[in-house]
Amino acid sequence: MRKKLMCLSILSMALTTLFSCSSNDENISFLSGLGGPSSSIGINGDTYLDKESFDLYKKENDSWIRVGNIKGSDPNKVDTSLSAYELYCKYHKAYKGSDEEWKNALSNGELEASYNKKYNIIFTLATIPPVLSALDSIRNGNETYAFIERGKTYNGIDQINNWHNIGFNTNSNNSSGFTVENYNLVKSTIQELNVFGNEHFSLYVQDGTALYGASLASNAQLNSNQFDIIMIEDGIGAYNSFKNDVIGKRICNANKDEIYQNYVDQVDLVSKEVKAIFSNKNSEFTSYYNIEKAFYLASLDNFHYWFQDKTQIEDILNKTVIDGTYTKLFDVMGIDKGGHEEGKDYKANLKFESISHAVASLEESKKENYLRLMYGSYYEDTYKALTRTTLIDSTPVSAHKLVYIGTRFMSFPTFASDPNYGIGGVTKVDEIPSSYSILNDKYKTPFLFENENDYIIFLNTVENEENYDKAPNQEEKDLVKVASFNQYINYMFALKYAKKMYGDDYDLIIKGHPSEVMGSYLNWSRHYEVTTSNQNKFNYDKLIDQLMINFHSIDSVGKHIGSVPYGTAAENLAYLGADISICGLPSSTYTGYDTSVPVIYVMSQTNGNISSDGNLSSRYENGSLTHNSLKGEKTTTSYINIGNLYKNLSSYYQKIGNANLAKTYNSLFLNWLIANFEEVTSGNVSSYSINDQGFLVSK
Repeated sequence: MRKKLMCLSILSMALTTLFSCSSNDENISFLSGLGGPSSSIGINGDTYLDKESFDLYKKENDSWIRVGNIKGSDPNKVDTSLSAYELYCKYHKAYKGSDEEWKNALSNGELEASYNKKYNIIFTLATIPPVLSALDSIRNGNETYAFIERGKTYNGIDQINNWHNIGFNTNSNNSSGFTVENYNLVKSTIQELNVFGNEHFSLYVQDGTALYGASLASNAQLNSNQFDIIMIEDGIGAYNSFKNDVIGKRICNANKDEIYQNYVDQVDLVSKEVKAIFSNKNSEFTSYYNIEKAFYLASLDNFHYWFQDKTQIEDILNKTVIDGTYTKLFDVMGIDKGGHEEGKDYKANLKFESISHAVASLEESKKENYLRLMYGSYYEDTYKALTRTTLIDSTPVSAHKLVYIGTRFMSFPTFASDPNYGIGGVTKVDEIPSSYSILNDKYKTPFLFENENDYIIFLNTVENEENYDKAPNQEEKDLVKVASFNQYINYMFALKYAKKMYGDDYDLIIKGHPSEVMGSYLNWSRHYEVTTSNQNKFNYDKLIDQLMINFHSIDSVGKHIGSVPYGTAAENLAYLGADISICGLPSSTYTGYDTSVPVIYVMSQTNGNISSDGNLSSRYENGSLTHNSLKGEKTTTSYINIGNLYKNLSSYYQKIGNANLAKTYNSLFLNWLIANFEEVTSGNVSSYSINDQGFLVSK
């Protein structure tokens, strides 16, 4: 039965105002006055508002308990001419209830409960932010509302209690950013949840779109004590921005600290920008992306920046030290090497925790919820892929799985198509003959078209008009044939290298790019196009999709390489109970991966060694890239840079008896040594080599 309230105003020595209500023969009162409540007034269940401090109290077990403060951070002095309800509305702009509804909420406990209501709001772009957001939200247990860019990452959201899908497609891997409609859905959700203006919201955003959080908080009329904005790094981009933008070419020496001064200046600028956002309670959604700005926002109240790797931040700062002089930015970033107290005035609110550490912090039931959220209906297929015992044709496979961290088809290293690396692609359609017998011999290797059937697979796929959404004319077809050939040989080369080098010990399974799912080309976020002489563009996404499908189905080597359903972070594969190791292309995956999972090798189109890879360097230095091989030998992750690729190919061809190719790659390797190390010359090159991690060593 709804409580009926009758207001009665009395004035006492304590200047206390009494609002009395009755329900079920029990008198429940709301009192207010200047100063805290006296223990002698009120009965259990009564509520009291201190109109001086705006603290709200409730009497329980004959004692007044402070339950919240209705004023927030507003600096205005008390206006005793206003009623308690009017005072409440003055400091809670979001509250839309009537005087009677407010008093009902006071008496039935709803208002008191609102001070303890906490929500997670996830509004992030891919890839790492939705994963870390999910881990933090599951860990804190608050009711969670999400709208993410790549919906398949939360495929199982409907299976998780207290998790709500604001409106994204759980079967989509599209990565096209957010629209006004997306933003407005999230804004409306916060406004609906912010009933009394006391509820607290943790707003999770990608670092490059941090101001979305400020805009949402402002438009939802949240007070400053009602929200925290958690900006989450999305891989190497954050560390590169810190190095190239926040620090750049600025210096710090005994005479000046350009690095810190620039940081201070930028913080002051973004502070003004944030104030402008909060002065407009109905701002329009504007798409933007600026990772650098997140570093400066981290020094403001309510903003927090979450990184996976503190070591990378520290290493970048260490490189700024001149003659023992430390920039105050050390102190700002929580490294505390400089000991400059004044740097603390702008200290950033930073958090350092990897995906693997966050997963490890979950109790078992919450870890199960996390995996259900991430995989949903794809859990079974993913688990089957990671635990398969045979191929489709019943060929047995190793129980040890090697998960290959891939990328988009177009983004594989150009080790096959670039002539500088020993092979070279085609430049015109005449170089792609209709017969394998007249195909250039450089493509007839174990890493490319090892036999005629492998080549015919490519030709038949390209020639089949069913593999195009629109039939190409002759010019379009020729352009597509050249472009797809070069992309295909790069894809083949990388995967066949993995299979030839490690396939005897492992069952190779690729984890491709989440935005380029085989069999779902209509959802791809980037497209394959050629431009004709008339400047018309022709799309061939469907062809690339079919090339990948056919490669993994019928190519002599490709059919042995499995795949997992794409849609969630590769890091999560570590927790499905399979016996896996990982390898592949450069990726932020390695930073957050469970360190108990061996990283066998990383292939990178670079001259640098393993310490030059931002996603591997800190793990290499702390020893977490060391593991026991299947033979029980202690070993460290191999780094297949350009030099090691040449060296390994020369050794491979030597073993299979191809002296010509062994000589070719050995020559490329020796020339590479001379070009990349000052101490190596044509006269002494035979005395040097590089180790598996890419460091120069003497023989």
